[in-house]
Amino acid sequence: MEYNTTQIFGLPIIKFEREYLLNNNELNFISNTEYEKSNPDNSAHISTNKNILTEDNLSNLKQKFFDCARKYIEDIICVNNQFDMTHSWAAKSNKEHHQHNHKNSIINVVYYAQAESAQLKFTRLKNLITEAYDFDLDYQSFNLYNAFETAINVKSGDFVLFPGHLIHTGYNLSDKEKITIAANFFIKGQVGFENNVSGLVI
Repeated sequence: MEYNTTQIFGLPIIKFEREYLLNNNELNFISNTEYEKSNPDNSAHISTNKNILTEDNLSNLKQKFFDCARKYIEDIICVNNQFDMTHSWAAKSNKEHHQHNHKNSIINVVYYAQAESAQLKFTRLKNLITEAYDFDLDYQSFNLYNAFETAINVKSGDFVLFPGHLIHTGYNLSDKEKITIAANFFIKGQVGFENNVSGLVI
């Protein structure tokens, strides 16, 4: 499994391109599942099922979520600790999926089930200098280290993984409805060490 890596202030974001394409049965199941009414800003519809990847119809896709999460844990975080999926849901949007982050989530995985042309933008209110001093600086250019936002282009079959606390916004750049599936992963089992007085079981 190969992926591309980018960052915003040292926080790693990875993308698997065209890693998994849904068959017609899978896409029909996701399209026809029950969705909640849209948010007040009419930006997105979220599935009523908040554990959608537990459905038998999506067992192959669920395995891909775990495969991608495993690569993030082993290659990026580089720890032996165990992680598990806590929630998974689908979202439909025609234009913008409102700005948000994912609470109680260490790793967020987003899969683009249907996206002819889309973008995922990450935002921070302060960068590496203003976070400490809050200077009003005169920038001559922006890069991955001093920027306040970064965006990546995505399409059907892509997976994007990033720290759950990162603020992000989804944009549909085509006339066709965008459908995503997202999942949160959290640490589980033994964390810390008894001789460090930090042992904890989650």
